[in-house]
Amino acid sequence: MIQNYVRVGVLPPLAGRYYGKNHLVFLAWTNTLKSSLGLREIGELFLPLYDLQPGELIEVYKLYLILKKETDEQVRALKESVKKKTAEEIGVPEYAEEIGEVLAGIVLGGIKSTG
Repeated sequence: MIQNYVRVGVLPPLAGRYYGKNHLVFLAWTNTLKSSLGLREIGELFLPLYDLQPGELIEVYKLYLILKKETDEQVRALKESVKKKTAEEIGVPEYAEEIGEVLAGIVLGGIKSTG
């Protein structure tokens, strides 16, 4: 699998005999992106990052983790807002939770939070 990722450009080629920290970062991101993008698209997305040194890419990855956490929190808040609005607007309170879940999924367009 990893050799295929190198072949299609998702991972940068090995500089030596072993995979480095940069490869692990790219693998983590690939795992996140492969449900919505093809491997070639992911490789094109990563291309500007291939020249970063391991320490620089780790800093970019730390920023990614901060942004992901903030985004997850915003998604959770929006989901709760949709469910609350649904409960207020719908005259069938026993179904408001389920309907709110459906509407939140539609409004968020498949964006997933981790919690």
